[in-house]
Amino acid sequence: FQKDSAYYYYRESENIFRTIKDDNKIAKALFNKAHLLFTEGNYVESEVEVIKSLQKLKGSNNYEMLYSSYYLLGSNHTELEEYSNAIHYFNLAQENLKKDKAIDEDTFYKYNALVVIAQCNIYDKTNKYDKSIAELKQIATHKLKQKYPLLYSTIIGNLAYSLMKSGNY
Repeated sequence: FQKDSAYYYYRESENIFRTIKDDNKIAKALFNKAHLLFTEGNYVESEVEVIKSLQKLKGSNNYEMLYSSYYLLGSNHTELEEYSNAIHYFNLAQENLKKDKAIDEDTFYKYNALVVIAQCNIYDKTNKYDKSIAELKQIATHKLKQKYPLLYSTIIGNLAYSLMKSGNY
């Protein structure tokens, strides 16, 4: 019931923002609907809403929103087992992350690590363990361990899995 009402209010927000012609807020409402659909396992409809959000962001320098949208698109395609598309969108998420001059260095490392983990999960699913190992080793830094220990432990766990699957026990 709560998720249904959340979707309803995102849709209502979208309509209000359309009335006042605020494309950034329309994009945010569409993204929120897409994220809700993703968490419900409705990946195709989530993809449609994210694409609508990206259309509203066309020409925008809201890099955080662009990063989030492309990351969600990549996640949708991962769940749909469309791995080459997923990698493409994760790369676009990284590109927009790099363009964001307003983001601090620590947040950059965190968001970048999330993209790399998502990409490496695809590499593991497609038996590209060596590629996954190389990418994960590159981001498993002492700095990340200090700032984001939970994220670091996820990276180490994924690295251990990739090593095991590659036969390196």
